[in-house]
Formats: sequence, structure tokens, C-alpha cells
Amino acid sequence: MTEGLLTLALGASGYSGQVVHAENRIDHSAMKSYLLVLCLVLLDATAGCSRQVPFAIPPMQGDAIEVPGLGANYRSLHDFEYFVGGYRPEAGLTLMDGALYGTTCLRKSYESGSVYRMDLQGHVNTIHSFTGPDGACPIADLLKLDGKFYGTTSYGGSACQLGGGCGTVFELSKTASGWSERVLYSFKGGNDGERPEAGLAYMNGVFYGTTFTGGSGATGCLQSGCGTVYSVTPSGEERVIHRYHFSDGAMPLSRFIIHNGVLYGTASHGGKYGTGTVFAMNSAGNQRILLTLDGYDGWYPPAGVTYYKGYLYGTTASQDESLSGAVYKVSLSGKVHAVLHVFNLPSEPNDGQYPSTALSMMGNTFYGATLNGGAFGTGTVFSITPTGQERVIYSFHNSHGAGWRPVTKLTPVNGTLYGATEEGGHKCPGCGTVFEITP
Repeated sequence: MTEGLLTLALGASGYSGQVVHAENRIDHSAMKSYLLVLCLVLLDATAGCSRQVPFAIPPMQGDAIEVPGLGANYRSLHDFEYFVGGYRPEAGLTLMDGALYGTTCLRKSYESGSVYRMDLQGHVNTIHSFTGPDGACPIADLLKLDGKFYGTTSYGGSACQLGGGCGTVFELSKTASGWSERVLYSFKGGNDGERPEAGLAYMNGVFYGTTFTGGSGATGCLQSGCGTVYSVTPSGEERVIHRYHFSDGAMPLSRFIIHNGVLYGTASHGGKYGTGTVFAMNSAGNQRILLTLDGYDGWYPPAGVTYYKGYLYGTTASQDESLSGAVYKVSLSGKVHAVLHVFNLPSEPNDGQYPSTALSMMGNTFYGATLNGGAFGTGTVFSITPTGQERVIYSFHNSHGAGWRPVTKLTPVNGTLYGATEEGGHKCPGCGTVFEITP
């Protein structure tokens, strides 16, 4: 086993990819650095390339490399592999019976993603592999209900002419021989909606969710429409309760939260300024916009909201003082709102950029993750109080198999946070990891 310390050049835009110093104990021939420029497009494929962010892709061979100063109490629990189970986790983890359950969007060859179980020591096994007709590419958190899991797949299904399918709602039940999946509903596209990228909420015997597109043709959206809100029963009876028309919101991405019988959520686009909304909705689909995002409050909310003491707290992917996003709060009436934190201002060069998740609460503090930024440019875990005191508690790095670009909402379990990265891993640099961090 070789040992040593690698030092990488760090510029204003992150890693330069240049090896500055490698102690003699490391095999220098293995120290190759590759620079990849990724185009980060903020939720809108038609908007063009909004920002170029440099990333160094780590070498796959050799021993683990110590990179100091990342943040304490972090541990990588599992590296996903291309040929074993699934890879590219984009959904948060759900706790049931002392284990964590999550999904991967992809699986080897042309297979369509998976659901996995992981114990708290990091041992993983696949409990279901999607094949296409039963769904493809699940990217939303699972909902636990009465010992079963309910979820969505963003593609797949058998009722849509769209290539790759329009998505499904599914149920997973434990049996004597393992787990059994049942498709509750396959989306048809068009007026029915397509691409359910958000997870499910449950109220009074009915599931509620959103589709990213579909519903109807509307100015400012894709041809198939600006998205929908739907309800579906456990027996599979689906009904569209709201169709977006851009002026009232468009392209919802987030799971609803429910408070006192009301659904609360976000639309990533649309509204008065075209840059997203926060809204309340009843079970009949009647919507009330609480906040129209106008730049000061932020733009393009990528995730849902979290309720705390009369306010909804959420994140935006951009903000007019900084293109790197913000944390906001808004009252349930919509009459009071404020920006609590703006990411990556010049005074905070090691702050995160582009918050990618809804906020999780542990104790009296919120926790979240950013896709980019931090000390090494490849993402952070941060804490923020309800009054707006923000702190980076971990900076991800992409050196030699470490996970980077955290994309999932953090799951608190007994004082520890669990999450996933969509990139990194010792076994496959683009396959992703599961990690734990204790603040």
C-alpha cells in the first residue's frame, strides 16, 4: 500500500487540475489529472449554457489520497458500480426498519434504474430493477406508507407513445420471497401529463404529485405543456387536478408537503416573471400563489419547501446578487417573505453554489447541499438557522474516488445526515456514492 499527500492547485474557479506537489511515497505515474468543463444549465434545456464550471476527474488507480481541510465527521458508505446494481442516485433516502432505501436512475446496459436497500454500515442490495414497461429512471424520494413504498419513475410505462415512456407511479411491497413491484398508473402524455420527476405526498387516502411537462400546449413551455398536478388512489385511479399555463407556474419539480390539509409546493419556472413560484393548493386543484420569484427572492426553485413555525423555507438556484442561489422563507399567507442567505458572494469565496435540495431539519437547524462551490468547487453540505446564519460544514472534493456533486435531500437519523452524490466513487467516477456526515 502506498501512502502520501496530494496537493492540487486551487484557483478562483476551483481546481485547475495541476498537481502542485506529490510526496515521494505516492506513485507519480498514477497522478494524472483530467480537466472536464461541464455546462451547468439551470433547469431549462432551451436556455443555452448559462455557466461553465471546471471539474477535475480523478484517476481510478492507487490508494486513497488524504486531502485536509474538507470538514470533519464525513464518511463515504457506498460506491455505486456500473455492472453491479444501479448507479447515478438522484433521490434522497427513506428510513424504514433501521435501513435506508433509495433509487438509482440508471443500471448497466440499457436497464432502467433500481431501488436499493442500505443498512447504516453501507451494505447495499438491490430490491427491484426497472425494465422500462414498469418504469424507468426513478429520481424522486420514496414515500413510506403502511410498510410499503410508493414512488414515481420519470420515464417508462406502457401507456405513452413518447420515446422512452411518459413515466409511472408504482408500489413496492415486501413478500416472503423479497419485494414485488406493481405499477399503479402509467402516464399517457399530452393532456394527462408526462415526466413525474417529483415524489408523492399522501393525504386522506389519496396520493398527490406533479408532472414536469404535459397537460396542454401553453406559451412559454414545451409543446406538450407546462406540467400538471395529479391525484392517484392506491387502486390506480388517476385524475389531473391542475394544468399549468406558465402565468400560474410551470415545470414543477418538487414533492408537496402537507400542512393542515393544504398542499404546498414550488414551480421551477413560470409565474409573472417566468422564474418560478411558491404556491398553496387544495385537493381540488385550486391554487393560490404565495410568492412569485422575481430575482431578489431568487430564481428557479429546484426543490420543494420545508415547514417551520408558520413559514415555508426553500432554496433557489439563482439570485440577482449572485448567480449561485439563495435560501428564502415565506409565510403561509404569502404576506411576509425574506431572503435569508445568498450563496457565494465575494465576501464568502468558499461558500456553496447552486443549492440542489430541499432543506432538512435536525434540531432547530436546517441542512442542505449545493451542487458546486465550496473549498474545491464540487459541492457542499451546509447548515442554516431559521434566522439565516449559514455555515459550510463539509466541502466535497473530487480527488481519487471521492463523491462529489450532492443532489439529494439529506435524511437525518439519530444525529447523523445521510445523502448521495451523483458523481464520484472509487469503482466508477460517474456512478455516485452514499455518504454520512455528523455536524
